[in-house]
Amino acid sequence: MVTALDGERVVVARIANDERQRVRECDFCTLLFLILHSLDARRHSSTRVAPKVDTHTENRTMTLPDASNHAWAQTYAKATRDHPLPTESDGGAPIQFSYGTAGFRTRAEILHSTCFRAGALAAARSLAHGGQTTGIVITASHNPARDNGVKLVEPNGGTMPMALESVAEALANASEADAEAQIAALGEAARMVDASAAAAARASDRKPRVFVARDTRASGRALADAALAGIRAMGVEAVDRGVATTPQLHYYVLATNTGAPDAEADYYARLAAGYAALTEKDEDDMTETENDTDNFPPLVIDCADGVGGDKLAGLSEAVESYGLRFDLRNRGNAADSSLNDGVGSDLVQKARTPPMRGGFESLEPGTRCVSVDGDADRLIYFETPRSPGEPIALVDGDQIAVLIADFLGEMVREAEPYLTDVRVGVVQTAYANGASTKFLTERLGEPPACVPTGVKHLHHKAEEMDIGVYFESNGHGTALFSPAASKAIEEATVEALTQRAMPQVKALLALTHAQRCINPAVGDAMSGILLVEAILRVRKIKGSIANLYYTDLSSRQTKVVVRDRTTIKTVDAERTCEKPPGLQEAIEKILDDEGREKVRGRAFVRPSGTEDCVRVYVEATDEATVGRVTDAIVEKVRDLCA
Repeated sequence: MVTALDGERVVVARIANDERQRVRECDFCTLLFLILHSLDARRHSSTRVAPKVDTHTENRTMTLPDASNHAWAQTYAKATRDHPLPTESDGGAPIQFSYGTAGFRTRAEILHSTCFRAGALAAARSLAHGGQTTGIVITASHNPARDNGVKLVEPNGGTMPMALESVAEALANASEADAEAQIAALGEAARMVDASAAAAARASDRKPRVFVARDTRASGRALADAALAGIRAMGVEAVDRGVATTPQLHYYVLATNTGAPDAEADYYARLAAGYAALTEKDEDDMTETENDTDNFPPLVIDCADGVGGDKLAGLSEAVESYGLRFDLRNRGNAADSSLNDGVGSDLVQKARTPPMRGGFESLEPGTRCVSVDGDADRLIYFETPRSPGEPIALVDGDQIAVLIADFLGEMVREAEPYLTDVRVGVVQTAYANGASTKFLTERLGEPPACVPTGVKHLHHKAEEMDIGVYFESNGHGTALFSPAASKAIEEATVEALTQRAMPQVKALLALTHAQRCINPAVGDAMSGILLVEAILRVRKIKGSIANLYYTDLSSRQTKVVVRDRTTIKTVDAERTCEKPPGLQEAIEKILDDEGREKVRGRAFVRPSGTEDCVRVYVEATDEATVGRVTDAIVEKVRDLCA
């Protein structure tokens, strides 16, 4: 059975036994043609191709917004007055907003001006890139339902450049009466592109456009309207994409800018095509009784009472015919539904407990489950307790990263000697469990790269690798294939086919199809589920996946509320505390007193990116040691930072 990709559909060429034998012995060219057609279709339908360029753009320039564009300035200045800054409850000073690890996020009722200005910022970014579509998602991810937030999406489907964060903050906090300051910030955002992007902007005749989506929070509609108003105030087309997961909106932006279909059905079709191709089996590889649908029970998924409920239902329809079935729970449509309240990946990962709703306590012991977060960009696997009173078996982002990196690394090794100079790398943060770091160091031959907390740091580092895998412990992550690696895989497949090196061809096609399982723009719970499930089926792993490669060290995360989190300064990817003086020395002494090497002790503190608190992380070989070290460090933090 040979799988070929035709656009967003999977075409499975079923060859009768006598024909298969004829192909093996007499007509290898037929097989070569089918797989070359697969590669050609994948290449032409990929969302990683360069944007189409209009060659009839001589002497045409793009007008960027700045203070000298009086018509634009007047329109924006008038519109911004309808979205005043909120003030403190006593009616005093305006509330100040800070750009966190993934955007603005706070209480929904004070976000209207921020959403309006974020819409204008996204419009400025579209203008900066010559009219390429940008995006905004109105969501607060795993936060409670009362909160909301704004995430901005660049034309490549990625997050806003970190260099623009200070500009975004300046815009969000500028006085409502100071239109010139707002206009200046927007003008700077419209000019902050590299030389090649600036040249492309000047040569473009695209109509600037911004996509806006929101999650299922009650506040989402009004805040999305504010963002749409900000976009239109810039004279840019605003497109309401309705309710969507955060990763879906990222994908829509990337797809439309690269000429790929960007409807919701196209998103499901792409992921389903990758899953089907990766898991499709040769008849020779199957026993007479083997049937994937029977061997793998439905995957139980906690949807966090969020946007993932409806969207996973759509994905379920796309993959059910390929033997993958979902049992969706906490879809947000029950009388007791409450977004992220007692449900969702954040609860499961931090509290190490099953969701409090959805009937998980009645599942068979050892049932494999998944929990996503409120905007469906995180996933955490867990297995229900095997005995009463036992905790769940958690499969967090560290273990998911190891599963994916190990599989892709194995395929790269099996593709040798046709695939060379392509390496699989992993990116972690300080929160990664030390046992995972040790395993990956031994398996990859070098330690994973370590970056500060936040998906923006992980994603950018992974982009530097041939094949970069990253997952935060909270389940936010993905795998990225560089354009050079994708091209090398295609060329190696052709060479291996001409040499009839079928084991290598099989490994190379697995790498090709894995890319279709992955949202190429950003970490995505839905695509992550498909990739994990595909790997489990390819490797025929039907039992427990907890501790499949290593056993986690005991760990604990604690937060200490402080008046000003900025008093904490860290270096070395947040693993070392530079300020306040004396805190790092105190942490080192506490670990040494416990016998650091013997208990494999490690600890760090860092300021929260979203709250006025200090986060404390401790790990060691046993819970008792972790508890003692945590208590001692918390006391020092309070002494020096409270």
